[in-house]
Amino acid sequence: MTKAARLAWLVSVAAIAGASGMLAFLLSISTTAQRGFLERHYLWLFWVNVAVATALIIVIGVAGTRLALRVKRGRFGSRLLLKLAGIFAFVGVVPGVLIYTVSYQFVNRSIESLFDQRLASALEAGLALGQDTLDNARSELSARPAVRPSAGKTAHSRRWRWSGCATSCRPAAWHSWRAMGRCC
Repeated sequence: MTKAARLAWLVSVAAIAGASGMLAFLLSISTTAQRGFLERHYLWLFWVNVAVATALIIVIGVAGTRLALRVKRGRFGSRLLLKLAGIFAFVGVVPGVLIYTVSYQFVNRSIESLFDQRLASALEAGLALGQDTLDNARSELSARPAVRPSAGKTAHSRRWRWSGCATSCRPAAWHSWRAMGRCC
């Protein structure tokens, strides 16, 4: 291995270790610090991210240039190395593009569905139905006579009768209400 190759490996390892250390530090701060820390330092974090991305692009560009020079000179194994680099690039880029495309479509369509006219009309119809049901229940409650215990019975007693109870009890629950003495 030449001196330049060792230097390139050293710079690459140092960059990856530095970026990993910085990310681990920021992750530990974000979980233990007060809320808003990352929001206050957003601009700084953005430029650190741009710097790391630029460094990685430079490293990939230098490696690609060296590979192209090796292929041009016809060095042994350079075509195999080119195929291997192409396969790794394909395996790294295609899933990322696929995930990005699917995520973009999902977010775009879900946001569009929030403002869809059919959904808005369905929500308005549901709101109107809920308000009508509430108004009907309120009018039924106001039309019912007040519940009063029959003569000689207290409000805490279980055995008192409601007026008009037979029409308001449901058939399935009527027997249990009758057993408790609340229905006629």
